[in-house]
Amino acid sequence: HNKLTTARIIELQLSKGAHFNLMACASGRQGTHKVASHKLEAVQGVITDEVMGLVPAFLFSGAGSVTSTLWPIMDEHGAVFSNYFFREFVEARKKARSQLTLGEEELSWIDLAEIHQKAVLEMRRIYKQPSAWAGFVLSGCWKFQI
Repeated sequence: HNKLTTARIIELQLSKGAHFNLMACASGRQGTHKVASHKLEAVQGVITDEVMGLVPAFLFSGAGSVTSTLWPIMDEHGAVFSNYFFREFVEARKKARSQLTLGEEELSWIDLAEIHQKAVLEMRRIYKQPSAWAGFVLSGCWKFQI
């Protein structure tokens, strides 16, 4: 009964603007939602135009961005991608913080799209087959405030 569902995610109280990496098989899969029609006497499933899935649920709950996968991936590929992604994230954060001068109250942002791209390119260098690196997707705001 410990299944992660959109309903459970929506109930979470997330830190606004947080980034989440969902390294699970097809975690970025989205679809439409069937609902019962109230206008028909017989209960029928009706396809709505509302996108349902884990990624929209995280974004609805306050996440600023989410990295997910479009298809089932190997555990190794998810781990290697996450390693490169967060290594680049830490480096970008250090660089942004070092550029701030003491006493300034300006906002500092890092570019998650660039970090994502670097991780994918490193994966592509290591694993030649596109199934290992092409399924990682960044959704939401690509600028991250540090």
